Parts: sequence; C-alpha cells; structure tokens
Amino acid sequence: MAYDFHGKWERETGHNAPLYSSSLDSEWQKQLSVDNAATMWVKLGAPKEKLIIGMPTYGRSFTLSNSLSNFRVHAPASGGGKAGEYTKESGFLAYYEVLYKPAFAEERENKFKTISSIKTNSFNIILFSELGN
Repeated sequence: MAYDFHGKWERETGHNAPLYSSSLDSEWQKQLSVDNAATMWVKLGAPKEKLIIGMPTYGRSFTLSNSLSNFRVHAPASGGGKAGEYTKESGFLAYYEVLYKPAFAEERENKFKTISSIKTNSFNIILFSELGN
C-alpha cells in the first residue's frame, strides 16, 4: 500500500501519498512515503518487476485547529475537513469533487504545479501534489 499515509485520524495535516518524506518529518513519519514503501517491499524480497504502485485519485482534507495556523504540512488539525457533496465523508474528497469545485478553479490554475495548499471556509485545508509541465 502506498497511499493513506496521512488523514483525519491524525492531529496534524499531511499529504495522502507523499512520494518522498519531508525534512520536517519525524523519524517515524519519514517511513510514510511511497518511496519508503516500495523500498521496504524490495528489501523484504518482493521482485521489483512485480511491484505496482497505485496512485490515489482522491484527496484527504483537514480542519485546522485554529485560524492562525499556517496552511502547510504539519499544521495542527482537529479532524477531517467538510464532507464532500457526493462522498459525504469528512476528510475525504473524490477527485471530481475537488477538480470541479468553482471556488478552487483559480487556485488550481495558479498553484497546482507543485505541492500546494488551499484555504477554504472553516479553517479547512486540502493538500495536493501534482507534477508541473
């Protein structure tokens, strides 16, 4: 498994499926990355040619603990963000719920070339990773 490394069950924000760990991560958190998961499988004997890395096409969202928090990875969180219109689960948004939400359109066009965050109502934060052109 190489996704759901972070979510509403934690007390701080984090990327759902980070490719690599951050220099800000604790030693324990450094294990929570796609790179580490794939490396661990190989170390335990799985043939590289048989590994398939899945890519989550959904997002995890958080409610920040206070309005003074920076909108960044490791910001204090008090739970999941607002439930999606279709998924109806706090802290979880389907790809289409994020992609077609008008409030996010300008941010998506301007910022989604690298790791970004988006400020929404009620101190929610949604984290994305996307490759630039």
